[in-house]
Amino acid sequence: MSLIGCRVQPAEDGRTAAVALLGSDRMDYEAAIPLVEYAAQALAARTSE
Repeated sequence: MSLIGCRVQPAEDGRTAAVALLGSDRMDYEAAIPLVEYAAQALAARTSE
């Protein structure tokens, strides 16, 4: 098992979060890493509204 994670930028109130993907060692890292980064950015944008 492998874990890919990305920290979400802190919100104005100081809370932090993370987005992670748990998968097999043979997952497509070239595709998975940008997806996790995108999800973290989308979550940060959504929580800052």
